Amino acid sequence: MKRHLLQFGAPLLLVIGMWAVGWLPLRWSDPAADQSRAAASYEKGLSSQKGGTTTEALRWFRQAADLGHAGAQAKVGTAYATGAGLPEDPAEALRWWRKAAAQGDAEGQYGLALAQLSGTLVPQDKEAAVKLLQQAAAQDFAPAQHRLAECCLHGDGLTETPAEAVRWYRRAAENGHAGAQVEFGFICKRGLWGAPQDAAQAVQWFQKAAAQDDARAQYQLGKCYADGTGVPEDLAEAMKWCLLASSTFGNDATQWIETHEKDLTAGQYAEARARAQAFRAQPQRK
Repeated sequence: MKRHLLQFGAPLLLVIGMWAVGWLPLRWSDPAADQSRAAASYEKGLSSQKGGTTTEALRWFRQAADLGHAGAQAKVGTAYATGAGLPEDPAEALRWWRKAAAQGDAEGQYGLALAQLSGTLVPQDKEAAVKLLQQAAAQDFAPAQHRLAECCLHGDGLTETPAEAVRWYRRAAENGHAGAQVEFGFICKRGLWGAPQDAAQAVQWFQKAAAQDDARAQYQLGKCYADGTGVPEDLAEAMKWCLLASSTFGNDATQWIETHEKDLTAGQYAEARARAQAFRAQPQRK
């Protein structure tokens, strides 16, 4: 009996000791179960994020990220980058983006590409950044499509190709990116880089971005209504959009209001203010 205890006791004590110092996991990993748990945690994170509970969302994202979920890793990285729900930490952001990008996640690729373009945390490598942006853009990730359009327009990391920039601005705009909607609206309004000039289409894109609270779009939309460009002239509607833009866009919208306020009747100005207030009070904006 004593011999058997000596025979099996020493290895058992060795295993216990290895577990105690962290050399062995507390439980044996089940990859399929981990993947299922990660997916469930990620979905709970998305649901919490949609409901506006950032802290709760990040708790679920971190659980999923620790289990290797690429989308969750990218979300954690972005939270560290923006300081939204986590202390701002660019190095941590980069670490999580790298994990996500290695698995082909579009948001992770986009984050890593931004770091490579700026050269702040990693050596600047614009060509490698563009490749990552192209991979993310191919997955219909709108921020990557928008940034890729800018690279094509300015020749950052690839040959300057304005026509390709137009294509990516449009793709990003169609995927709901407010900044791209404004830029593509300008392109349509002026007929830039081979795109047909179409003021009515420009107004449609400005309207989409303005509905997302993009102040540039609101200001441009106001000017279109003031000038009758792409829409019937409507000074009350023009004033409405400039009033909305003035809170964040600054001097341009404010200057327009001060210059054109005298062109409206008291009734038109009151109507403009009422329309602006109604826009702010829309349920989805609360």
